[in-house]
Amino acid sequence: MPPAEIRAAGGVVWHDDGDVPQVAVIHRDRYDDWTLPKGKLEAGESDLAAAVREVAEETGARVAVTRRLGRVHYLVEGVPKSVRFWAMRYLSGEFAAGDEVSDLLWVPVADARARLTYDRERSVLDEFTAVPVPQSVVALVRHAKAGKRSEWRGDDRLRPLEKIGRRQDALRTDCRAVGAADRPRGRDRADLRRRGVRQRPGRRAL
Repeated sequence: MPPAEIRAAGGVVWHDDGDVPQVAVIHRDRYDDWTLPKGKLEAGESDLAAAVREVAEETGARVAVTRRLGRVHYLVEGVPKSVRFWAMRYLSGEFAAGDEVSDLLWVPVADARARLTYDRERSVLDEFTAVPVPQSVVALVRHAKAGKRSEWRGDDRLRPLEKIGRRQDALRTDCRAVGAADRPRGRDRADLRRRGVRQRPGRRAL
């Protein structure tokens, strides 16, 4: 049986200094390389949630995801590995060197491309620069799939989610990652109430 693929995710983290976008590249002493921030998925974690978490752990940055980029594939000691990348706008946070990441530089894309150790990550930067960077993102989130009305005699707002609906519900983590507000309008609030999700005050819905 072939070895299971290692799945990882990361980001092209950028900020606009008023002239040209600058992106974050990190140095890892263990490998003596310059890379984009990334890391392996944890059990049950989505690609996007892992990307945001790993970027935060390696760079200290809180980000807003702006769009999905490509996926790169390569072998690690004979085991296939894939890394999905997203473009991420830097919002706040400070870098602190640690055991895994020793340095971080903010550099223009051309300089980042020259500094990166691996050609596969240069291709990710090429995809990042293929279109202008967006300044905002609109995320439209549909309610999750619930059981049949004909089989539920209680309050419709409390109708349980189906298995696929529970998987869809888990995607709320991804919606928060892209900066979507978590206070929906109208009847969608009832969907969250029946799932036991509390709404935080002061957050405005899309």
